[in-house]
This record gives sequence, structure tokens and C-alpha cells, in this order.
Amino acid sequence: MKKDYFSKKKVLLGITGGIAAYKSLEFARLLIKKGAEVRVVMTQNAKEFVHPNSFEVITTSKVHTSLFEESSAITHINLAKWADLLIIVPATACIIGKLASGICDDLLTTLCAATLAKIILVPSMNKVMWKNAILQANIKKLQQHNYDFIEPAVGEQACGDYGCGRMKEPTQIISILDNQNKVFENHKVLITAGPTREYIDPIRYISNNSSGKMGYALAQTFYDLGADVSLITGPTSINPPEVSRVTQVITADEMYNKVLDSIKDTDIFVSVAAVSDYKISAPAKAKIKKDKDNLELNLNRTKDILSTVAKMKDKPFCVGFAAETDSLIENARKKLLEKNLDLIIANQIEESGFPFDSESNKVVALDKNNNIINFNLTSKVNIAKQIVTLTKDLLTKVKA
Repeated sequence: MKKDYFSKKKVLLGITGGIAAYKSLEFARLLIKKGAEVRVVMTQNAKEFVHPNSFEVITTSKVHTSLFEESSAITHINLAKWADLLIIVPATACIIGKLASGICDDLLTTLCAATLAKIILVPSMNKVMWKNAILQANIKKLQQHNYDFIEPAVGEQACGDYGCGRMKEPTQIISILDNQNKVFENHKVLITAGPTREYIDPIRYISNNSSGKMGYALAQTFYDLGADVSLITGPTSINPPEVSRVTQVITADEMYNKVLDSIKDTDIFVSVAAVSDYKISAPAKAKIKKDKDNLELNLNRTKDILSTVAKMKDKPFCVGFAAETDSLIENARKKLLEKNLDLIIANQIEESGFPFDSESNKVVALDKNNNIINFNLTSKVNIAKQIVTLTKDLLTKVKA
């Protein structure tokens, strides 16, 4: 059974100086009721509206208010790494402007710059401020950098005006987040990740530099959005994500067989794994001794997992990956067409080895309609979110 989205989530709640700050107390209570672990960060202006003690009572955790009053000089880094989700409720025009400009002059803005967690802003302000052109430009800029917004409601405001700018009620925010995170509910997703190993003898093998980070981030993102996610992964040094099921394999043949065993009723197949194209034709049963100046290895082609799935009758929506050292777009487009894919994600491999084993990436997406979408350099977690969003949009067009 799929868990509730907020269950066991580590939520960092940012409170800024708006009149709606008092509503954040109820929002924190609802998050805890949904199973989240909540910690609170308040700006100095937020303390003018709600006392930190109120949040400490609800969360039973220390409220953080300053970069310089903490016992540790790296509290902001510790909190940034701790959080699965960072929600700013309410988000004032001031905090939106600071984040859009890259300003880090307090604990909350510094946390936003330092975290890889998903960041959601819940604005609250006067109707004229909400329509301000500079504010709207700042919001658009942040959205381009993967900040999410829950737009304010229309209603009576604290100043007596009536219009858009009133913060949505805590129950509405919870409902919106729940629904946003069920967009792939009733979808079965199969993802391959990591490298494979082809053994030369019981000790040595041929492999590649894939870390599995991109595939794991995609698996977690699909799962967080309500999908039933099966992850088939080669050997990695990182912990697998919390998804519906995880299967560990080593060789390309093992991955091929597990994919075919699992592909039935799959809606979306994402082939991220860096599968070996060749395997040793006859691996030695004992360690090969170093008694020759030269050693020749006879290699045979492995089975093409992605092509096999993409050629199936009633195939799932197929997403492939292409790591290239040259002619990125041309090679990616060729793979897209030859393998009958719906979407391909391509990235340039640099001489330094980037983006292998890196936390960040820069990719280009190509679909079967010859559209090219460039994703800016960002974390692999953010790349995963953008790929999943693009997949959702393309699926919607297919069904329309």
C-alpha cells in the first residue's frame, strides 16, 4: 500500500513577516498530523507576528531564527541537508525578491540557496502588491529555477481590500500538495539505473562510471508523485530510493531478464541505466594470471533492453538516455528514431568525466516531434523533476 505523501517527510517550514503568519501554526499542526517531521525557521520580521515559542510547542523542536545565534556555525548546512521539503508559509514579496536575486542575508534565504530539497512558496500580500510587475517577474524567474508556488486566493484582506493575495487556508494548502503529488497515481513506472558489470574472471570486470544518481532521483520523483515505481538497478555505492520495489542486478543479461519479467502493464519505461554494450564471450572460471605481456578479450554484443521494450506491441511510453562525447543532438536524435522512443535525454560527457558521479547535470531533451528542450545546469534532483514534468505533458498530449 502506498504511504501518504507527507508520512515521514522531513519538512522545513519557513515563516516570514506577513499577517498570515499566524495561520502557519495550524499548517504545522496539520503537517505533523499527516506524519511529517517539522522544523521551523523564522525571519526576524516573522517574530513580530508570531512568537517562536508557539511553534516550539507544536513541533516540540527548537525554532531557528538566526545564522549567528546557533551553537554550530554550519546550522544552515545541517538543516539544508536534513530537509526533504522546504515550504515558506507565508511568502512575502520581500522573500520572493530576495530569492529571485540570490540574496542570502539571513538563515531562511541561506537555507534556500544551500538545500537540494523541493522548495514551495505560499504567497500572502495585498492585491496591488500581488499584481506588481516586478513581483510577477521574480515569481516567473524562480519558477524557471524549479521553485513551486501555491497561488493566493481571492478574498477579503487584512487591510480591508478585496482581491487576489490572501493566503490559502492551511487545509487548502495540504489538499493542493496532496493532489499535486498524485499526478501519476494509477501509473506503473519501470526504471533502470546504475551501471552493469561484465566479468572477465571471478575478480575483474568491465563496467562504466555511472553512479545511479540520475536514475534514483527519477525513481523517487515518480514515486513521490503517486506512481507505482519498480527500480531495477546495477551495482552502486548509494542507497536506493524509497519506492515500491527495488531489484538488484549485476550483468546486462540479468537486467534484460528482470526488465522483461517486470514490463507487463507498465505505463512508463525509463531506461537510465548505463548498460554494457558488450560482454565477455567466455569469462575465465579462475583468476587470469599476469604471465603475458598482452591479453586479448573476445566480446559479444549484449541484448538491447530499450529497443526490445520499445518494439513491443502496446509498448509503454519509452524514455531513453544518451551520454555522448560528440555530436550530441545528432546522435541523440538518431537513437530516438532508431529505437522508436517517445523521449530521449542527452548529456555531453566532458573530458573531466562530468557529469558521472556528480550531484549536478546539464541535459537536452528531444521528443518524437523534433522538439528540443534545453535544461540548464542544476542538481540531478531538479533535472529529474523537469524530466518527469515533461513526461507528464507529453503523455497528456498523447491522450488528448
